[in-house]
Amino acid sequence: MSLSSLLKCFALLTALLAPLSGVAAESSAQERAEHAVGIYEKVWGEPNPAKRAEYLAEVWAKDGVYRDPSANVHGAEALSVHIGKFLTEYPTAQITRSSGIDVYGNSYRVLWKLQLPGAPTMEGMDIGELTADGRIASITGFFGPLIRNELSPNEALAAQYLKLLFEKFDLVEMDKIIAKDAIYTQAIGLPYGGRFVGLPEWTQMFTKAQTYFGIKVVVQPVFFSTKEGDQVIAHFSAMFRAKKSNKEMTLPVAELFTLKDGKITSITPFYFDTKTFVDFLNEDAPKG
Repeated sequence: MSLSSLLKCFALLTALLAPLSGVAAESSAQERAEHAVGIYEKVWGEPNPAKRAEYLAEVWAKDGVYRDPSANVHGAEALSVHIGKFLTEYPTAQITRSSGIDVYGNSYRVLWKLQLPGAPTMEGMDIGELTADGRIASITGFFGPLIRNELSPNEALAAQYLKLLFEKFDLVEMDKIIAKDAIYTQAIGLPYGGRFVGLPEWTQMFTKAQTYFGIKVVVQPVFFSTKEGDQVIAHFSAMFRAKKSNKEMTLPVAELFTLKDGKITSITPFYFDTKTFVDFLNEDAPKG
């Protein structure tokens, strides 16, 4: 075979193998993500700080960043401390992957679910970035399912109220969507429990509640309506920080709204475990 023929054969072979080379690179990116995420998932179930540090040393980038609605931490040591606090508060929590790992270049996304004893399952998604050597450079975690794009008029009204309460605490705007004789019913067992009529009484209740805790919504509300649309349930999760102990607790909450003629006529909130919540609010700060 002549040199010219050999060169032509080599060129043809190179062209045939080129697609396989791309597949191999894609497979390698997938493998790097599978390895990094697999080790990282172990960290969230590891109560031993030394073992957590060992796992993170293998897969976490030096300046890696972790963010979710309740945290923003930089570096492996800070992440390990954050996870340690979570495991101390929820020692029997189970976090499991609920999807495959979807990889694009150095980015990936994966679904997970969190199960706490006696509590509804929380769903979430992690969006991560990997370094060239397969370490995790960043993770941004999202809590809860994606929010529906369209709400009914009364669902939108309930959503507006929750935003005014938790994000702005704007009583002037709130007054525009609450009926004058609207009733707010809090469980009697709560230190700010009772039946409150009209926004002035609601405001007194809000003020008293704020002496017991600070609150931040960490899973955005999902709304459910009756067929007639005059009742709406908002289900969300919130992180409470007790003023007395400075401890934190994340709790699922549901609020039942009744609405009429574009106004909220009543609200009744339901805490997942009222007794545990009251004990949490009344717990003394650690000594020493």
